[in-house]
Amino acid sequence: MLFHYGLWIALPMIGLLLFINIVLGFISRIAPQMNAFAIGFPLTLTAGLIGIAATMPMLDKPVISLLRVATSLFTG
Repeated sequence: MLFHYGLWIALPMIGLLLFINIVLGFISRIAPQMNAFAIGFPLTLTAGLIGIAATMPMLDKPVISLLRVATSLFTG
């Protein structure tokens, strides 16, 4: 159950960062002159921050349901 809720919360960011890393892999394969580390780190960092800001409003439902489960476990 914990894995289910953790995946529900983290899956949008995992998908976004996986897509960015795949695109960076293609770019580094197509144009090897471009340094993948010099471009990839700032791009990944910026996309991660923008992705967190974009997905924050969607996290209310999973977090509320996780808190309901946790309170029902502790209160009996």
